Amino acid sequence: MDKQARGRSRLPLAGLVAIVAALVPVGSASAVPPFRDLGDNTPFIEHAWVEFSGVEFDSQFTRVAAKVICPVDDFDPGGGSTEPCRARVGVTWFLEGKGVKGPRRGLAAPRDMVIERGASEHYEVRIPPNDLRNVLARAGGQALVGIGSVDPDTLYLQSNETLATPTFTPAKRTRWNSCGVQSFLRVAGATLLEEIRDADGKVSFGPLYSPDIQILTRYRVVKGTARFTLNGLRHELSEGSEFSVWCAGLNALHRGKTFPTLQLDKGAVRISGRPSTKRQFAAVVTTQEGLLGSRSQERVAITVTRNKGRRVSTLRMHKGRTGTVTPLLQHLGGSPCTAGKVLSVNWRGVIRPA
Repeated sequence: MDKQARGRSRLPLAGLVAIVAALVPVGSASAVPPFRDLGDNTPFIEHAWVEFSGVEFDSQFTRVAAKVICPVDDFDPGGGSTEPCRARVGVTWFLEGKGVKGPRRGLAAPRDMVIERGASEHYEVRIPPNDLRNVLARAGGQALVGIGSVDPDTLYLQSNETLATPTFTPAKRTRWNSCGVQSFLRVAGATLLEEIRDADGKVSFGPLYSPDIQILTRYRVVKGTARFTLNGLRHELSEGSEFSVWCAGLNALHRGKTFPTLQLDKGAVRISGRPSTKRQFAAVVTTQEGLLGSRSQERVAITVTRNKGRRVSTLRMHKGRTGTVTPLLQHLGGSPCTAGKVLSVNWRGVIRPA
């Protein structure tokens, strides 16, 4: 196999970038792409071809790291070129979809690298959300992200390894992911881990590098108190808590129409304030035992705790008139919990004073 054939076989986005190249021609007045690609017709430039291993990236693409290798040609009896690799390495992105406005491809956090043959260098970058994540969000989930190398002289894209399709913007809107909650919420005051699922569905936790949390992702507070505001409601989660932001519905509120809530897996959260949008029907925390909180848009101050081992959730109503504890499988009714009262509910749905 010749070098050019090997180069083309390692470009999994060849078909896509050929379409992108046709849609956004190089030199267009609206936006000049940071690299050129002609699909299978892109010339192979040996000094700009590198390989990647140990690639790491977070769910919002605010941190990307990889080992960049300048390969030795094992197919050439003479060892191939001795010229060092000279390439512009960066995070490649491609946007699809008819409604996308602006550039459809780009190279984030580019770094010019010179690497001797057979050697490697570490590439690690932190990318501000405005530089990549928010750009990808424009595509409504129709995007691809990779790590690649560009010839700094001709700007032809050479090696490119696909990383993922962003999942923080759902490709299809449903009542469970589009209920009036922002896609990203700025969090402060704590160190968090975020849930990671690999290709086999195995769940683990890794560092949260982004300054924001996102809907439908589980987080663990490992240090400090995590604070964020959701539609006028201030949330404070204690150290050790595990939580996510999602959409839930109650038959007692707008006939079950979903609205933003906090899912508490363990730990404690204090919520205070008054909903600032019409879609924030109340201040509610969901757990595996029930739905705990207010049932109106009144000003509240509540604390919800969950003992994961005992499978018991508790509501402390500091301020508010419509506090209620509703067992998980009993959406139509519940027990009132007005200011100054404390109620708990267990996994059997039994409610009692705490």
